Order: sequence, then C-alpha cells, then structure tokens
Amino acid sequence: MNRAETLQQQHDRLCFLRAFPRSAAELRRAESALAGFERRVTRVKDELDNSGIAGTSCRYPYNHTMATWLAARYGRAVTIDWKAYKRHAWDEVAALLSLAVACAENEGSTTTTCRRGSGSRRPRRAAARPISSGCSRA
Repeated sequence: MNRAETLQQQHDRLCFLRAFPRSAAELRRAESALAGFERRVTRVKDELDNSGIAGTSCRYPYNHTMATWLAARYGRAVTIDWKAYKRHAWDEVAALLSLAVACAENEGSTTTTCRRGSGSRRPRRAAARPISSGCSRA
C-alpha cells in the first residue's frame, strides 16, 4: 500500500471517529488529527484528487447555480479548470434539462424563483390548499 492509500484510510477512519465517537476524548482526538491532516497530504495531494481530504482538489462539472454558490461561499479556493472546460463535449439538451429540473425541484416550497421567458424572475407560490387525490374518506 502506498503513502496516498494509507493517508486515505487514516482520513476515512478519523472521519468515522469524528462522526461516531465513543467518548468526548475520542472526539477531541479525531478533531485534532483532522485539523492537521492537510499538512500530511502535501506531498501526495495529486494522488488524492476527489478524495474530499482538505488540501486536495475536487473536480466535477457543476452546473452554473452550484458553481456560483461555491464561488460565493469559498471564494479563491474555487477555480475553473478552463483546459478541461474547452475539451469537454457539452450536451446542450442536458444543460437545458438541468435548468428545468432545478425549477421543478422547488415546486413544493412555499416560494420559488424560476426564470420565465426572457430572463425575468417571478416568484411562484405553492397551492394554499392541498391537492385532492380523488379519494374520499368514509
């Protein structure tokens, strides 16, 4: 087992101990070890891409909404891989579907904002009363 694999296993174990500590002392030890973990992966961080370990890269073709949120939340820690972007064969139908699905996913909320027509935004309100299923209670 190489160094990167060993670090990945140690990180997974520490995350488990952080999530399910048997005692307060075990929680403190796990948090302390995770806080310094980024320094341990410096030499092998390229081998740990997409691992979720602090200090490593996470590459994913996020949609515009998610990319905007990540950039707003994490600032300079978020970068665009322009080389990969230019090489990617974009599926325009999938891009349009992701916009439609994003709006549809919010249908059940009390207010949602969806783009309509020429980019205007208009809030939508959920139904004030439940929709009847056609079944009656006896």
